[in-house]
Amino acid sequence: MKYLLTLFAWLFPYFFQNDFSAFEMNAKEFLATSAIQQPIDARDPDTQLLDATVFHLCNQLRQKYHLPPLAFSPVLYKIVSEHSEAMIERNFYSHENPYNAQKRKLSNRVFSQTNEFTQLAENLAQNDIIHTKNDEFCYNEPNRRGGDFEFIDCESGKPLPMQSYRELAKSIVDSWMESPPHRANLLNKNYKVMACSGRFSKKPFKNANSPFIRITQNFGG
Repeated sequence: MKYLLTLFAWLFPYFFQNDFSAFEMNAKEFLATSAIQQPIDARDPDTQLLDATVFHLCNQLRQKYHLPPLAFSPVLYKIVSEHSEAMIERNFYSHENPYNAQKRKLSNRVFSQTNEFTQLAENLAQNDIIHTKNDEFCYNEPNRRGGDFEFIDCESGKPLPMQSYRELAKSIVDSWMESPPHRANLLNKNYKVMACSGRFSKKPFKNANSPFIRITQNFGG
């Protein structure tokens, strides 16, 4: 299941030593790495690996449309990471944080950290992690109290695999490109920097809801 929101306003822990070098790589070089092809472990996901994959796929798209790639912004990365974390921890999905007045709006979150931007925009997405056909799945309930739900194909009854980091990132970026407001943000020639960060749902497989991610993307110009 996919949900999109957009807003306008005038690391890999193991593979890249938890720094920003992954974002500073050339998109073609990064997207050729084997790390992004591995299935996501919903219980122990590498959030920075996904973040960097989304970042580079977005820049690859911009180059396809003859637009310059956007530079990585550490300050925006901190802001989007905090917003995605809040959406998971407080269980909301919105551009506005209803639980923190100081970080309620995009402008609050950004201008409390920096005054370097005159134009801002924000994309959000929520995507399932399991690999489904047409966003449909069935499940087997656990056999014991506290056990795991098993997500299966409704026709074959076979367990559904997790998407790879690249597959999930591509699904997120594709959904943004299919939505005119999100697409306009991605392909806006006035923005100079970008950052995106996601957080995965807590306690995966402990209920009938598919494991999912909520991701925030900010642009600055």
